[in-house]
Amino acid sequence: MKKILVITMSLSVTNGQGRYSVEMIKRLSKDFDITVFTSERPHDYEKELDNLNLKIYDLPSAPKLTNVFTYFYYSFKILPHFIKSDFVHYFSDYPYCTFFCFLPSFIKNRFITVHGTYGVAPLDSFLSGLILKMSFKNSKKVISVSNFTKELIAKRVKLNNLTVINNGISLEKFVSVPDDFKQKATGEKIILSVGNLKSRKGYHVSIPAVGQAVESLPNIKYYIVGSRPDYKYYEYLKKVIGEKKLEKIVFFYENLSDDELLKLYHQCDLFLLTPVVIGTNKFEGFGLVYLEASACGKPVIGTTSCGAIDAIKDGYNGFLVAPENVQSTAEAILKILTDDNLADRLGENGKEWAKKFSWEKIVELYSNIYQER
Repeated sequence: MKKILVITMSLSVTNGQGRYSVEMIKRLSKDFDITVFTSERPHDYEKELDNLNLKIYDLPSAPKLTNVFTYFYYSFKILPHFIKSDFVHYFSDYPYCTFFCFLPSFIKNRFITVHGTYGVAPLDSFLSGLILKMSFKNSKKVISVSNFTKELIAKRVKLNNLTVINNGISLEKFVSVPDDFKQKATGEKIILSVGNLKSRKGYHVSIPAVGQAVESLPNIKYYIVGSRPDYKYYEYLKKVIGEKKLEKIVFFYENLSDDELLKLYHQCDLFLLTPVVIGTNKFEGFGLVYLEASACGKPVIGTTSCGAIDAIKDGYNGFLVAPENVQSTAEAILKILTDDNLADRLGENGKEWAKKFSWEKIVELYSNIYQER
């Protein structure tokens, strides 16, 4: 059995890169012997990884890894596993993908998955840019999770090993749920957003848009699920809610269980997330949450200038609107919530659309890349 060395930020399903890592490892472990270095071990409730007999070793957090002494210390810790492995897959971008970046690809096949901001933003700084470009060029494949991310990389560095494989979704988890998960209060139109409260998620656009939609459709409730890493942004959003008198419309939730989140996915009438690009290099890399909502049969709304363009087929499973455009977002909300036939059609199309991104199909694409000569 071939050996893979995996280097990743997280093995916790509470964040996007962690979910990606866990799902990839679960499926690759059937055919490969996997050793993992990670900054965040799986939580107690992620028991499925316990049965895989993984060899898991600790890494410090990303900010600490940028310290030159820490970086070289862990390089030596990883080196024996690097030598023994048949190939290396960096499941996270900068700085995790930079270990042994100076070695040419013929010495050891290496693959990098780029998720978004941290595969692009470091390219705009001199030192981190040099290191990341070297990492990209000396890898067999640089795999972007969206075409939008790929385009941003290509604008900054010329590569002949850059390709796209979208993130996958565990369809069974979102499709097979108890009937009571789908029951909701009658008469309400529920809009759902899922994502950490960061400015690039665009809640400063979606909240005013909901406020406009409420003027025509007063029975709307807007639930936002996500942690609050940027407390100033959270306070700003609460101020917007107060100014627009939306305290009885908009509600924040965090630390929900999987079942609680699944219930919201199935009980909502519309999934909404309106990402924006902050500066030139902080952006939404893909948008797995759109696919999760689609798998639950819900119409979705996203924006054009981000990875959502791969997750949403405009007019088929939802709508893409211009970023930072409150008016067009409000119009898209009302278009869906006032037309049950349209909402049902978008939702049913979404179920079929999500099947194209099943983890089984995604891992098959990775397996093909591993075998390329």
